Amino acid sequence: LLAGDVVFFLYDTFGFPLEITQEIAAEAGIEVDLEGYEQALREAQARSRGGQEIVGAYEGIETASEKALPDAPAATSFLGYSQLSATALVTRVRVQGGKTYVSLDQTPLYAAGGGQVGDQGTLTADSFTWNIVDTTKAGSLIWHELAESNPPELGTEVTATVDGKRKRTQRNHTATHLLQAALRSVLGAHVTQAGSAVDSERLRFDFTHGKAMTADEMARVERMVNEEILRNETVETYVDLPIDEARKRGAMALFGEKYGDKVRMVEVGEFSRELCGGTHVRTTGEIGLFKIASESSAQSGVRRIEAITGEVAYEHELDEAKKIREIAELLKSGVRDVVPAVERLLGSLKEEKQKRQQAELRSLAPAKAQATVDVNGVALWRQNLGEIDPKNAARIVDEAAANQPQQVTLAVVVVGDKLQFIVKAGPEAVAKGAHAGNLLREVAKIAGGGGGGKPDFATAGGKDVGKADEALAAGEGILATMLK
Repeated sequence: LLAGDVVFFLYDTFGFPLEITQEIAAEAGIEVDLEGYEQALREAQARSRGGQEIVGAYEGIETASEKALPDAPAATSFLGYSQLSATALVTRVRVQGGKTYVSLDQTPLYAAGGGQVGDQGTLTADSFTWNIVDTTKAGSLIWHELAESNPPELGTEVTATVDGKRKRTQRNHTATHLLQAALRSVLGAHVTQAGSAVDSERLRFDFTHGKAMTADEMARVERMVNEEILRNETVETYVDLPIDEARKRGAMALFGEKYGDKVRMVEVGEFSRELCGGTHVRTTGEIGLFKIASESSAQSGVRRIEAITGEVAYEHELDEAKKIREIAELLKSGVRDVVPAVERLLGSLKEEKQKRQQAELRSLAPAKAQATVDVNGVALWRQNLGEIDPKNAARIVDEAAANQPQQVTLAVVVVGDKLQFIVKAGPEAVAKGAHAGNLLREVAKIAGGGGGGKPDFATAGGKDVGKADEALAAGEGILATMLK
């Protein structure tokens, strides 16, 4: 028996499809542990959702108080697929953890599930309004969390209304289906859903894939989704469809989820078919615009895309266009010429930097000639180079040490509010006992730093900029103690 966690590891890490593993195992007469595989995938999906799976408001929690009508129905009828407002009866009231919840005999508000956020909205009766801040499900009952602590009385007839956020949430949910289909088309059939979250602001989609997407792949996926939006395809919903029929039609299901004999399938032309209990737009054109905001790693073998749609995506594009116009104004160029203008600016900055470095080197040339002292037959070159580019400092040290086998070359440079010491020792100086690492360790201590290195080369840091010259001066005595 091939262990399920091993099969999932092949799939999760290397994108090796389950079906191929089964075929190879069957040829070798080995059975695959499907139950173990499903368990491993469920655990990965739970990790991907980051503990954000939505559970019923009261599952596993002892209730503080609850009142119900004597003939209260055991289930709430959901009307939200076809309407956003409905008349209903208050059948249950519950107070839990300082929060107030009501359940109705029927409701248009969607209870959080399948990655889609719970609806917000209002209950109204007798000119009074209660604000619904969240909608959740426990068993067959849908519960509405109220912002107010004084709920309507049991048996009160209320009007339940979904707020405007639902439309934006639906755009994101349908876009998630289009996104999965596009990912499978661009990246391959190994892509399957590993978690999702959909609200009115954005969508998040986790999917199995072993490496980061390239810019070209993301552009192709984004274009493909927007092309489906522009086609304005009808979003068809099939209710109580036999699950075998849904599978024959190629409907995508969330692996590891339990489905009954009858399922709900959401279809977008020939592009996408998924089993889904969420709410959706009527046509893809209602989505308006789709924009990938980010692509990142969710966990090993799982990537995460965050995207925006509709007016949120439009506002994002307006903001991006505004930034480009502002950049163009700063560069005194047209919007279409921003990239060449930036390239010219970067070229000018690079040229200016090179000129500054050359000027720094020229200004230090006279000092370099007077920086050497004799220490028991070994030349000690030392110099405080001040606040210059560290690359220039390294170049100066290299030039000073070139063709000087009997020389120890010691320099310090100011980098921000700290010091950086550099020392090189020629081979003949090392043969006489000079050791760059040991020398620099003692020199840097004087400036509140430390470091070291090899006999011929070392670097160290210092914290006290004011002691740079004192540390350099001490180098002569420290070097003298080393020489034979």
